[in-house]
Amino acid sequence: MTTSVAGRIVGTAHSVTSDGYKLSVWEKRAEPGQRGASATKVALLVHGATFGGQTDYDIQTPAKDASLMDYLAARGLDVFTFDVRGYGRSEKPQDGFSVTTESAVRDIGAVVDAICGLRGAESVDLFGWSWGGSTTALYAMRNPQRVRRLVMFAGGAGQPNPTAPVEPWVVSTRESVVARVEQDAVIPEAQEAFIQSVLRWEVKSPNGVRRQVADGGQALRPVAEEITTPTMLIYGARDAGYQPENVASFFARLSTTDKALVVVSDAGHFLIIQKPRMRLFSAVEQWFGYE
Repeated sequence: MTTSVAGRIVGTAHSVTSDGYKLSVWEKRAEPGQRGASATKVALLVHGATFGGQTDYDIQTPAKDASLMDYLAARGLDVFTFDVRGYGRSEKPQDGFSVTTESAVRDIGAVVDAICGLRGAESVDLFGWSWGGSTTALYAMRNPQRVRRLVMFAGGAGQPNPTAPVEPWVVSTRESVVARVEQDAVIPEAQEAFIQSVLRWEVKSPNGVRRQVADGGQALRPVAEEITTPTMLIYGARDAGYQPENVASFFARLSTTDKALVVVSDAGHFLIIQKPRMRLFSAVEQWFGYE
């Protein structure tokens, strides 16, 4: 375990084992004595199919306003993220195709159990981006007692249909990242910090989930009717994965009356590094703040 302190926020590295793989877990929390008046809650942020958790959620810029982890930690949450096996700082299997939705859900379970043990908690709040929206929703379906509140961001409610990948690993470059982000809406310094982390930790990531989706694997998709956890869906209106009719149908079929749907204009799949990002940050803060 290693710890670093930046201002009022403390960062701590943990390690969790899942199916024999060593997973890298990163925690941010308010420095002792700096917490707000509200009781501390615990949140786990889960990444998508290309980049790991710390790269996605702890973006450090000179303005210090691009890290979702820091934003939530400063408001009284103990915030964790991690890299699914094969991603970022976590141990990599020999075959990238072996990293599937089912294995990712097991990794989430191992990390949730570890966090609950560490904090003496019964449940956590879950946030998932893109593929993470599917994996967190699947985990919540199967383990409702472990999930207090859920946010599915830019994924899980639509119908993905990519072409089948040939290689077991996907390679990311500066150019490939820039091509995926609407440049007229991006925050340049946040994008640059994100790219620097990608080039250091995320150049090669598993392709197993893309092959599963292309093969039509139904197990990938959460079933709205089986989700009883209070759930918020968030999409950028310019996200190619935002399919209004499919998302609205999924939202209507959720088996909870405690639910919300947020669509952010002038934002795409990478809203987290785009100008309206505070719409996302504040919505998550409010959702996780409910008792």
